[in-house]
Amino acid sequence: MAELKLAHEDKIKASHPRSLSLNFNRLLCGGFPHLRSLSQVGNWLVGFLEEGALVCPEIGQIFSVNKGIPDMLLHGDEYHHKKKKKKKKKKKEEEGEVGKKGPAEVELPAGLRQELMPKHVAVSPDGHRRWARKRGLPMDEGYRALGRGMADLIRLCCKWGVPVLTFFAYSTENMSRSKEDVDSFMNWCEMWIKSVAMEKWMRNNVRLSVIGDKSMLPNSLQQVISEAEEALKANTRLHFIIGLSYGGRYDILQACKSVASKVKDGLIQLEDIDQSIFEQELETKCTKFPNPDLHIRTSGELRLSNFMLWQVHFTEFYFANKCFPDFEEADFIEALNSYQKRDRRFGGR
Repeated sequence: MAELKLAHEDKIKASHPRSLSLNFNRLLCGGFPHLRSLSQVGNWLVGFLEEGALVCPEIGQIFSVNKGIPDMLLHGDEYHHKKKKKKKKKKKEEEGEVGKKGPAEVELPAGLRQELMPKHVAVSPDGHRRWARKRGLPMDEGYRALGRGMADLIRLCCKWGVPVLTFFAYSTENMSRSKEDVDSFMNWCEMWIKSVAMEKWMRNNVRLSVIGDKSMLPNSLQQVISEAEEALKANTRLHFIIGLSYGGRYDILQACKSVASKVKDGLIQLEDIDQSIFEQELETKCTKFPNPDLHIRTSGELRLSNFMLWQVHFTEFYFANKCFPDFEEADFIEALNSYQKRDRRFGGR
């Protein structure tokens, strides 16, 4: 029968007065690693032993106490390594990097209320091309600034508990630009998803969906998108949606064709078609919250430009005068503050 002593016994007694009446000198092990009187040992260890760990220096083992059942987990070196990893994880959560379960609690900027946070924020990131031209920079620099801005808003939505973020990155109308312009953007987008964004999205528990007419995209970009969507599909912290070759009119038209095809094939009856059935054919069926609560458009333009025409029927709009690369955290806070001050009636009064 092995003897088990509690490490740093005096220190624990001093910091946990309730332990004074307990006999810490010896705990007998019978049939190692199971302790005698498991439920009794567990009951008085849980709640006052820091991190629920019972240390046996003589044999270098760690026992965790979980609901009264001690189990041998790790050797001493591994235990301290695990403590460091926990601290590192906590720091990441504070910075907006989260694990599968997300942060324990959300800390919002002053003035924002959690119960009024939008479920879906949509962004038309206008002005990155003008931003680059104004500074005499090549267009690739405008695209890189677009990527940095998207990464910042992804981080803030993760940090503040916004579950869906949509970017209107490239419209069906944008596809009519010169071949050089379209190819330049598509090449950058492919590189950005594959080489820059994927690792961050996986680490931050971000799911990706791309909406739009993917047949208009280069084959290599279609492949990268398919692989990224598959790799990230189980992530739950934030659903990040990118509109590429997307337009509201295109979305409604393709949904109409899909519904008509199902009626023709006898899958649904004409008289059964309602808004709910129609919405299941829209591109935004991929997300739990398909209709944006807040739409932000940058660069001072006061129009929708064919974005989510069906979905924005009760969306609140916020127009920022800055080009998107200059849209910072303080501007996002201002947009959210504006949104939270509005009386959303949804046509009911």
